[in-house]
Amino acid sequence: MNRLNKFFAFLAALLIVVSNLYFSRNLYEGFRLPKAFAGMWLIALIVLLYFIARLKTLHRLFLTPVNLLLLAALLLSVLSAGLSRFPGDSYSYLAHFFTFFMLFVVLSDLFRSYPAALAVVFWTLVGTTLLISVYGLLQVANMDPLFVLEESAKTLSVRHRITGITGQTTLFAAILGPVLPLLLGMIPFFPGKPGWLLKAAFAAALVVTIATMSRAVIAGVGLAIAVPVFLMAGKRWYVPLAVLLIMAVLFGGFMLAEPKARERIVSSFSLEQGAISWRLAVWRVSLPMVKDHPLMGTGPGTFPRMFPGYLKRFLDEHPTNITQTTTQSVSRSVALQAHNDVLQNVIETGLLANICLFVALFLILRPGCARSAYVFNQRVPVRSFCLFLRLGILVFMVNALFNFPFHFATSALYFTVFTAAIYALSRGNEA
Repeated sequence: MNRLNKFFAFLAALLIVVSNLYFSRNLYEGFRLPKAFAGMWLIALIVLLYFIARLKTLHRLFLTPVNLLLLAALLLSVLSAGLSRFPGDSYSYLAHFFTFFMLFVVLSDLFRSYPAALAVVFWTLVGTTLLISVYGLLQVANMDPLFVLEESAKTLSVRHRITGITGQTTLFAAILGPVLPLLLGMIPFFPGKPGWLLKAAFAAALVVTIATMSRAVIAGVGLAIAVPVFLMAGKRWYVPLAVLLIMAVLFGGFMLAEPKARERIVSSFSLEQGAISWRLAVWRVSLPMVKDHPLMGTGPGTFPRMFPGYLKRFLDEHPTNITQTTTQSVSRSVALQAHNDVLQNVIETGLLANICLFVALFLILRPGCARSAYVFNQRVPVRSFCLFLRLGILVFMVNALFNFPFHFATSALYFTVFTAAIYALSRGNEA
């Protein structure tokens, strides 16, 4: 069994590498679910082989409160898809929901029964974060080793060069931002070469994240890094405080260097123009969908189909209550995402499924890790490691309130790994 565990740890690490290679080589549209994700076949292989290896105790994998709640949410989503006006769209999304649910079940059990797998996945995550961050830095410097940037794109602003196509910096920030609190928190526990690797990955990822000017991610990272200032009073509290100062300096530097960055930040404080009015208008149009389909939702993946009809109804009912700028913004967004994954998930799958999801997430994130236990060969207290993972989840959730990180395969994979690790460590306390 120990050899099998090592094999599955290797496959989990390979999944991180494959997802990041796919991320680095393909453009924005290739990452949106439910489009094909290069790592899906690998997830399916991991799940299948793990279930075969655990065949005698397979039923125990699902008989936990969290897994049963997630299974209930999945079944309710299947029912929602059956009731949907567009079942074809719904079932393609459900295939991905099902895949990530199964991956969560496998990883939470693997991390619990074989903690060394967690170390393998973590260091793979560190290495890939460093690589894609260096790739982002090269793009900032107008150097493109993978030849994704077209010549015309090289004259764009720093923020627009980050991903090689105009404006689509959301993906880079969605992947790197949640990893930053984990990297920063782990640095004190690893002196020597491992510590320098962590510092390099953190520094590169921080610069690229700030350069994306993704306001939701930067705000989430700042909030997550500020939390240890209060939790670590009298014990290295100045470290996160210094990082916040560095973030402010970098942020100010990019604003001074890039006129478009200044315009972007200034527009953040205006409700009449730019991305803020766009989101407010989209949410205002979308809320009646919840009222019309409260329990079961409109069906997974159906938001783009439902939005145009609700937009027409809204404009008919409020012909003078919406500005021309906002109308153009809403029409321009027609609307693949609500730019609020929480709201969109409630719209598409209904309140019943989301109650199950939020209760499951609460059970995962609630304090419960053993104070005396250690991971990474007795280097890191489980309680500290769980805290850093929870701070990463905080970044995910702040971003999800204003963007759509759960519609990106690589970002959804990272969220699955983080939550599975927390759940495994908290269940280990029960064993």
